[in-house]
Amino acid sequence: MRNVLKLFFAVSLMISLIFITNNSQVFANSNELAKQMKELDYFKKQGHNINIGLVSRTIAEIYDKQKNYDEAIKYYEQSNYYLTLGGEPDWGVQYIQRANEIRSDIRLYVETKVELGRPLAKYEPVSGTYLGFYAGGQL
Repeated sequence: MRNVLKLFFAVSLMISLIFITNNSQVFANSNELAKQMKELDYFKKQGHNINIGLVSRTIAEIYDKQKNYDEAIKYYEQSNYYLTLGGEPDWGVQYIQRANEIRSDIRLYVETKVELGRPLAKYEPVSGTYLGFYAGGQL
């Protein structure tokens, strides 16, 4: 179990090093980000759903370039939501797909021993499913 935890922390460290942002890139995009945030606030006050969606997309792309994926996902999903509210649901599909692409999902699987009170059949796994596919019809 200790080795599994060491491996998990090593993988976590490597992932965090991969996603460290470049400081010069962050500074270059910070002015554009501030401008887009002001526009987003303006359009929210006005209630222009299409414009909120489009500006949210721009903000998401800035965060995406900075490799700040958590914020990018938030704004990609917001873009899809407001474009749908504005009557253009097909415009936001690509943004929700991008959000799903960059969404991180880390799972840890640990093998455990299972005690059975019966013998297993031929090819029967201890746990899970053994799938078999058979061709039907003429070959």
